[in-house]
Amino acid sequence: MSEWATGFLPFLLIVVPIVVLSAQYLDRYIYGYRLSDESIQIVLLNVVPINRIRYDRITGIRRVSSREMWLDLDYLFVVRFGNRVWGPAVLIFRRRWLPIVITPDNAEEFVRELRQRVYQSTGTWTAAS
Repeated sequence: MSEWATGFLPFLLIVVPIVVLSAQYLDRYIYGYRLSDESIQIVLLNVVPINRIRYDRITGIRRVSSREMWLDLDYLFVVRFGNRVWGPAVLIFRRRWLPIVITPDNAEEFVRELRQRVYQSTGTWTAAS
């Protein structure tokens, strides 16, 4: 093995786990989610809105496991605003756009509250796609 490879391999074995663990525990302070009267807001540093999904644009909501997200090819083409690497996620299907994946702290409660707000806004229950 070359000198470059023997120096780079230990570096990878140390740095990659640190980066992944940092993403798991620190990303939640970077991305956040708010449910307003009209939309879901994805916010940066819990202050700056960077995306908004209006309730009338949501066609389906589904809670998915991290295993599904990483191993199922159906979830390859989604927009990811997840703030964790592992853990349950919420998949939001939208009209005429790619689905969005978010990872709120309590995915079950978030899905329940989001479905209620979509119903209040549109008058129809959102399918569990």
